[in-house]
Amino acid sequence: MGILIQIARIAVAIAAGFIAGWLLFFVVGLRFLPPGLLVPGCMVAAWFLLPRLFPVFKPHPKTENAGPITLHANGHSFEATHHTKNVAINAVTRQVWFRDTKGKEWILSPGDIRSWNHEWTDRSNAHGMVAHNDNRLVITTNDLNHPTHKIKMGGHFKHDLAKEWHARLTAMLKS
Repeated sequence: MGILIQIARIAVAIAAGFIAGWLLFFVVGLRFLPPGLLVPGCMVAAWFLLPRLFPVFKPHPKTENAGPITLHANGHSFEATHHTKNVAINAVTRQVWFRDTKGKEWILSPGDIRSWNHEWTDRSNAHGMVAHNDNRLVITTNDLNHPTHKIKMGGHFKHDLAKEWHARLTAMLKS
């Protein structure tokens, strides 16, 4: 349903911007602005104003952790009570499902996990602002063949998500 609303929002923004741009040009008399700038400007303005004027056009946030989900790894099913893109937990069995940076999916029991950590790379821009990029969770295990697993959480905007999942793992595995 969300994609249809966004398509309608695009269509309404184009139509409203086209009509408003030409009305401003011919009726109001803003002839000092070329229609090639006025019409697209009105389209952009309509795009941003539509959700404020009509709540049906407001985008709905993604619902992470929206109920249980079944995941699979190595032929085993995993019922997740909390989940995001690359990591999930079952609060009842205290198992952890994750997809490592190589794309392999794992299911680990609490006894298999030795430690977990949130790592990131700090990068500063030309203005000295520091961004926490390349967020990942690192899990060390008792498995001699695969002692370390890295889980990609995302870039700068996913730093809080990675912190949340580190805290969630700590809350589940330390109890």
